[in-house]
Amino acid sequence: MRKAVLLTGLLPLIALALLSCNGNVDDSTKKDSGWSFREYTKTAPGDIKRGGVVGLDTGPYGYIDKTGAVVIPPQFVRAGRFSEGLAAVIVHGKCVYIDKSGKTVLVPDRYYMAYHFSEGLAAAEELTVDGGGWYFGYIDKTGKTVIEPKFYWAGPFSEGLAPATEYKEKTDEGKSGYIDKKGNWVIKPQYDRASSFFGEFARIKIGEKYGFIDRNGKMVIEPKYESALNFSEGLAKIYIGETCAYMGTSGEVVLHTKYRAADSFYEGLAGVVVDTESGLKLGYIDKTGKVAIAPDFDLALSFSEGLAAAKDSDGKWGYINKKGKWVIKPTGDWTVHPESDAGNFSEGLAAVDFTPKLLSEKNKDK
Repeated sequence: MRKAVLLTGLLPLIALALLSCNGNVDDSTKKDSGWSFREYTKTAPGDIKRGGVVGLDTGPYGYIDKTGAVVIPPQFVRAGRFSEGLAAVIVHGKCVYIDKSGKTVLVPDRYYMAYHFSEGLAAAEELTVDGGGWYFGYIDKTGKTVIEPKFYWAGPFSEGLAPATEYKEKTDEGKSGYIDKKGNWVIKPQYDRASSFFGEFARIKIGEKYGFIDRNGKMVIEPKYESALNFSEGLAKIYIGETCAYMGTSGEVVLHTKYRAADSFYEGLAGVVVDTESGLKLGYIDKTGKVAIAPDFDLALSFSEGLAAAKDSDGKWGYINKKGKWVIKPTGDWTVHPESDAGNFSEGLAAVDFTPKLLSEKNKDK
């Protein structure tokens, strides 16, 4: 049975140190979990059923540009990535949408939580009257409800389809399928888990195994993988034995690696965890498996708009380019939370947590 929870526990998820804002979450629970990204970065167990207003209840969050300049001052308890010109944030206990000037432009009053826009619609959650659960529906950019809240969960639209989960009775999670922009089932609920389409395929889960379907609901790769990420740039990460591999859309493995933890490919590079003399470090490989950026970082996110957030050995965060060079030098003023996608650049801006700067200023005043 599902219970409503406080905002403090809702969204520590989209992520992993090497998960981008695409929501490509590896929720495997392999025996070698000490080598999984999620365990390595100390994030919570995977649950693709959350993500939008991301970040932890720390903050305040603000937004920086690609020079590292603060363009929207820190003021938000949580902050999501910009999509279609808007970002969902939480301020003064309310979820609202801001534009790139930081101005509040949309307040979805009916909903206590809302998510990023995709194809003109955004999923939003409405609490039940007794506070015992919530329902997902969709709003447009005027805040108007386009699809009434009726789903246990609902994800972003991709080329007209969105994954959604029905309710089983009144409070329990049912099966997942895909809906159109009127809220009608196009691919009927039949999966134990469903994720958004990335290109022509979407990852689904039946029992404890992952497979892939096409937009007609045809099974194109049978559910046989205990762990699999969505296709990204034509490749999907899977495990072959104890090491990571990548398969193409035909289901054929096209790249074997020696790494026990790896991310999907974004902008031609995939993050990998390497056991070095200095301990576990993160670096990047290209699509041939060749090391493109040496494993010099304690933590790192995937690349987005040419940059990736990375943490140096002093515990400071900055942003690197695809040559591994610092473009925004590591700073102690703000931090990036690998548990969310807030630190990925989207539409030229990235949300970062300015708590370190505030703590530093408070200590100086003592």
